[in-house]
Amino acid sequence: KTFTFSFRLIFLANFGTLLWAGGVTLNVTLTPVDSNDYSCIQDAVNNAANGDVICFAPGRYVTSNIGIPGGASLMLAFTGTPDSAIANSTNVIIQGDGQDRLFTVTDNANTMLLSWTMMTLEAGVTSNSGGGAIYFVSGTGGGITLDNVIVSGNTSGNQGGGLAAAAGSFTTYIVGTTFIGNFASNVG
Repeated sequence: KTFTFSFRLIFLANFGTLLWAGGVTLNVTLTPVDSNDYSCIQDAVNNAANGDVICFAPGRYVTSNIGIPGGASLMLAFTGTPDSAIANSTNVIIQGDGQDRLFTVTDNANTMLLSWTMMTLEAGVTSNSGGGAIYFVSGTGGGITLDNVIVSGNTSGNQGGGLAAAAGSFTTYIVGTTFIGNFASNVG
């Protein structure tokens, strides 16, 4: 099969920091120690407001079908700093539980700007639509960024084993990201 991808590749340092300045940070951790920490990614997403950053402590988070509703501007990011000795894409792993894809994003307001930074997205699975790791649906605005992410071992019964973006026109930034071992039965 021949695959055609239309991605706008732009290499920007600190893209997320510039875009989301002014929001608050919501921490997701496997072992919450503070009442402001979340152990469930969906709970953090549900409590996030425009401009917020969701940061993950190092660990393996087993989950599926994290729904991100339209109209929000969120950044999903690793908690470490870029110069940290442990800051790399394998310290935060969002792993599918075998039930569904990892993230479903429906941007009805056409304003959503999302970024996944310094993490691994693996083992998401879906039998319909597309995107074993991320399924992004937008109209005529918004966009997503994958910055230093490993997208690995995801499966789709249709298109986009790791990432499927459907409908409309929006911007996709892919920087320092590796897609490896993803499978789609139709396209991508």
